[in-house]
Amino acid sequence: MKKLSFLILVLILCASLNAYSQESLPTHEIILENGERLEGYIRPLDEGKFLIQTKDVYLEVTPNQILQVDGSSDLAELFKTNQIPLLTYRTYEELDSDGNLTWYSHFTRKNSSDQIITELNWGKAPHELTLYQDEKVYDEFGNELFMREVNRDDGGRQVFVNLTVPILPGEEMSFSDRFTWRNYAKQKDGIWIYKHAGDYPENRLVIKMVRLPQGAEIVNISPEPVKKFEHNGYRYVAWRRYYVKGEVVPLTIEYKLP
Repeated sequence: MKKLSFLILVLILCASLNAYSQESLPTHEIILENGERLEGYIRPLDEGKFLIQTKDVYLEVTPNQILQVDGSSDLAELFKTNQIPLLTYRTYEELDSDGNLTWYSHFTRKNSSDQIITELNWGKAPHELTLYQDEKVYDEFGNELFMREVNRDDGGRQVFVNLTVPILPGEEMSFSDRFTWRNYAKQKDGIWIYKHAGDYPENRLVIKMVRLPQGAEIVNISPEPVKKFEHNGYRYVAWRRYYVKGEVVPLTIEYKLP
């Protein structure tokens, strides 16, 4: 019975992962209440807002700020066709003067099934495999969690994490991930370049903040961030962007060091 319960749990988790990876977002013609016309992705957010994204624009708007989508003012249909849970991936990253990157991420998993969840899993794309060093995952209680990786047919790997504290049906739990990427930023002709391409193994709303090395002078940022600021002698750059599985939209910072 124990083996059967575990098999059911694995199948549920795999089905959940496939739901993320199979989501496909077509582009839409969107007219906002202020008359602005956009063409891009649109999908509901968990807090009752809509995410709208084009190549250069990221917006979070309320339903009354949207006049039409594809010529229709009936937004209920969008809610109906976008029921796949939104995977939000929040990262905070620190660059040092040698281009090494310390990466901290935070994510939440909700148990929408009627089974107890004792294991999480997520994907690593092939290009990510040689970049991760000293990776550790913690639950919201501070427990360091045991990890194992399984090779996938596409050249990537699936990461499986055993939970110290299971997630009960209807509940959610937060987790944090920390690792180091050596030589992440590259130097060319005196300019350091930070570039994050995207290319995630499933669809994600990425909320990213990058702290540049002390004394860094920003030369260029692309695409335009939602925020850039200074704090305690460091410069910070922040983006919010929705990535469909496999989508490559580089987030780039070019900077100089003293």
